Amino acid sequence: MIKILKYKRILAVILLIITILSITQPIFAVSGSGTATWVGGQYYSGIRTTDHSANSNGMLIRRLVNSETGEQITVFCSEHGVDFKPGVRVSGSYYIPTDPNMIRACKIAYLGWYKNYGDYVVNINTSYEDKKQYVLTQQYIWEILGQSSATFRDDDIQAEILKLKKLLKINIFFVFMKIQNVQN
Repeated sequence: MIKILKYKRILAVILLIITILSITQPIFAVSGSGTATWVGGQYYSGIRTTDHSANSNGMLIRRLVNSETGEQITVFCSEHGVDFKPGVRVSGSYYIPTDPNMIRACKIAYLGWYKNYGDYVVNINTSYEDKKQYVLTQQYIWEILGQSSATFRDDDIQAEILKLKKLLKINIFFVFMKIQNVQN
């Protein structure tokens, strides 16, 4: 019986390490490792917050395309209100975040989008439901980074972001509780 418990603990530690490593994957245009040349693309979601005028096209959904390899990735904006020029080639170094708020934003991006959508790349044909999930995650990221306190103009979508925040807080708490139990 003790031998089985020992194996279960070892398995739990291995699974926990895999989970933690997958949560810290690069998900912002400013995170990762190495250098590359990227071209940005963006699409209007049609979903507006109080940051948008009533006649705007809503929040933008963004992606990057590696101009050398053709690799495409869905990314989130980490600088609310900073213009993003689509179609412009940019080169630059990027890094793995160390700021606690940026790390938390990365976890939110993972749990709010990448965990369920993986390598799916947003495009002009992205469904409304998928756009909405992206937008909810993006708004929560800006809130965590202290860059926006906007609310959604649609009351149903505003209710959904409140549910998402609660769910993600529980998921993040659950991961940390597992870590604490394994260490004890």
